[in-house]
Amino acid sequence: MATNGRTFVALLALGVVLRVAAIAAFPVYPLVDNTADTAIYDAGAKSLAAGEGYRWDGRLTAFFPIGWPLLLSMAYRVAGESARSGQALNFLFSLVLVAAGWFLVHRLAGRRAGRFAALVLALAPHQVVYPAFLMSETAFTAFFITALALVVVAIPPMRERSENLPMLLVAGLLMGCATLIRGPALVFPAAVAAWAFVSGVRPPGGSAERPAWRPILCALVFAVGLLAAVAPWAVRNHRVFDRWVLVANDGGMNFLMGNHHGATGARHEPAEGLPDLGDEVADDREGYRRGAAFIKAHPVEFLSLLPKKLERLVVPAPLLTYRAELLTKWPTPLALALLVLDQLLHVALWVVALRAFLTNRRHAAVRFGLITIGLWVVIHLAFLGGARYFFPAMPLLLLVAAAGWFSEREA
Repeated sequence: MATNGRTFVALLALGVVLRVAAIAAFPVYPLVDNTADTAIYDAGAKSLAAGEGYRWDGRLTAFFPIGWPLLLSMAYRVAGESARSGQALNFLFSLVLVAAGWFLVHRLAGRRAGRFAALVLALAPHQVVYPAFLMSETAFTAFFITALALVVVAIPPMRERSENLPMLLVAGLLMGCATLIRGPALVFPAAVAAWAFVSGVRPPGGSAERPAWRPILCALVFAVGLLAAVAPWAVRNHRVFDRWVLVANDGGMNFLMGNHHGATGARHEPAEGLPDLGDEVADDREGYRRGAAFIKAHPVEFLSLLPKKLERLVVPAPLLTYRAELLTKWPTPLALALLVLDQLLHVALWVVALRAFLTNRRHAAVRFGLITIGLWVVIHLAFLGGARYFFPAMPLLLLVAAAGWFSEREA
């Protein structure tokens, strides 16, 4: 980095100040547009804080995963049931995210790339503003990126020493915590297997490759940790619903909204409405059934939706999801400036990252980014697109962009 140590620390401190300012200036209530999910999180957190279990509308629920309401309930118990308590918790997770992102990029792309990543994560508009919402993205991403950072320590890139299986188990536990906040993390043992495979390929001039069974072992150890974190919640759900619910009951709704006649690629309800059988488990499974039936009956229409989902997922900057909230609650010039700045940064990162994908595919950071971003995108193409859904992958995009940029500068 061109910055000296004092400037670097000052810019990180500025990121802290900006987060505090955003939280102080953003009123969570009334909820506007895409922050409506906050009502469910808040209700669940209050019922947990009161010792009544995870409830919504007075009934025990697993509609949303328990992770974020559980964390929010802890904040409510410590600091009182207020929006400020939840915002303070999100603030702390945002700092963990900066640290985890720095460590991941530093580990795979070097010191200068790591410092650059830390500054972007500290100062990017979406990273600064998201903690002000009582939504789950910041907490999820903190667990998600921390788990992935431990994976690259446990499975060294292009080196010939053994993997650290106990650390992989810890990484899996953290990914299990992430899964309890957002379900897509459940499939990331596949990313561990892929990374173990490509990182074990013999480098030029190296000796024997790692055994072919090692990627499978790494994925299994990671999966054991993940399932150990998720299993108690799944057992609770079986006791409540008398059916197995591993993470949540909202997947079928999202699957159907992304896969029906007239779907747009974003959240769009079918003309006949969403399932409403009075049983959230049955509704969830009916959503999957109807979505799968649409795909089977209209494969061409399903394929035509994939570019729309991809465009809605990766082209808009993450902050655009919450533009209605910003334009409603903040002065219009400020809101527009943040939205434009975030979009310009988003485009710049994609341009540099795509160049790195095309020209420097052997770089460990690029390979890791290709695996993790690719899996994240594929998961969401099966469901629906939206700028907020790409927020957890932003540190991974930054990883590839930083690796490509600094590799070119040092060449």
